[in-house]
Amino acid sequence: MERMTGFLYARPQKVLALQTTCSPKFLGLQPHDGLWPLANFGQGIIIGVIDNGIKPDHLSFNDEVMPTPPTEWKGKCRLNSTTCNKKLIGATKISLGMTGLPVDVRAHGTHTASTTADAFVSGANVYCQANGTATLGHLSSL
Repeated sequence: MERMTGFLYARPQKVLALQTTCSPKFLGLQPHDGLWPLANFGQGIIIGVIDNGIKPDHLSFNDEVMPTPPTEWKGKCRLNSTTCNKKLIGATKISLGMTGLPVDVRAHGTHTASTTADAFVSGANVYCQANGTATLGHLSSL
């Protein structure tokens, strides 16, 4: 980008704390009206997320109420010591530059995945702020 005509200056990006309890409201998702309930809250849907990885032990990926993944699912779980479950049914790295396991260390992939396919987690907050219920479908993280 620095070599592009007209480029003047770039400032390093700041990493900011995430507030996952606000994402559904920001996206306009309502629990009793609109697309979310019409789509049965994603039940029976497999969602693929392409991001920087995922933290599989995050509460949003609790599989307690999930059915067994579809028998035709051919995805792989490449998380080694941490296994996938009925909620998180696959995880792999796809970038040649990515090393190691597809585990999220910056929380972005986990935030993105939990916004689209997490379980409802009550009492969620970020440092005692943004208190609320963080907001089912199977999930495969790439």
